[in-house]
Amino acid sequence: MDRCRPFRPRRGLVPRHTASRFAPAAIATLMLVFGWTEGAVAAKEGAAFGVNNFSGSGECGSADLRWSDEFIDGLLDALDDHGWDSTERWMNSAVDGRDWTDSSLEVWGADENDPYAVDHADVGMISSHGAHVHSSAGYYSYFVMGDDNTSEDCRPNSTDQMLFGNTSAGDLEVLILAACQTAHHDVWTDGGYFHVRERDGSLSTWLGFHGDSYDSRSDANRMEDYAQTSFYNGLGDNWIDEMYRNPIGWNNTQCPTAVVFCEDGRDCDRQFDYGGFDDRFKVALSDVKRISTYYYISGCNPSNGGTLP
Repeated sequence: MDRCRPFRPRRGLVPRHTASRFAPAAIATLMLVFGWTEGAVAAKEGAAFGVNNFSGSGECGSADLRWSDEFIDGLLDALDDHGWDSTERWMNSAVDGRDWTDSSLEVWGADENDPYAVDHADVGMISSHGAHVHSSAGYYSYFVMGDDNTSEDCRPNSTDQMLFGNTSAGDLEVLILAACQTAHHDVWTDGGYFHVRERDGSLSTWLGFHGDSYDSRSDANRMEDYAQTSFYNGLGDNWIDEMYRNPIGWNNTQCPTAVVFCEDGRDCDRQFDYGGFDDRFKVALSDVKRISTYYYISGCNPSNGGTLP
């Protein structure tokens, strides 16, 4: 089922392309900053949110999905298997707009609320519907919550409401978005994802899709494979390898993409290739996230998205 959401390419047969851009207020000087390492006593925390139910009373209105629980369990089971200190699982009506909205942007935002929200965790994930806007109204992605709380927003967006890893209580470093159009090339090109991070914050890795992605058992299995194999390297590279698929037909390829924020483009590449859930610091927490690099498969042609250059 389409989420609006494969033969897997072997590395080297399908070219992976990158592009980089500076944040609008970026300075011109590049400087590598090393010296932060994960402390031995630092808790490792994961939080995953899934929505299957959209069409009932008190829900946010869309076609129901079937496999969101399996998608998020693929991540949470892997974190548990690797001895993470805490993992939180929230489904359907427990997924609220406040969980994904920063209190500095909306009075009802509470994305740092431990254990209910995403920004208290080191690694976060959502499986849901998603979409993007690229028009005079702005450049952003959004995804759909499970609880239609009238005092909040069912569809928080990446420009006006999301800001992760931005205070002492905001810890998010890696975000996985199993939903349509959540790392969309057109939005990235016009700076639409710079709003989700602070230059001095912790968020470095944003994984999603250009165009539509699929809700199916096989894709949930790919998510599980990705999670189990990405603890020590391949944080971005494995995402694109595992989640790419090209069904029979035209204009329906699933196009996984990655955005990495960093101070120096070489660190973006190191995080993409050699970072992992247990080794998230190829982009150090102390680094200024002043540029981003976009990773994708050239020529990938999805539904509801242009062919990638």
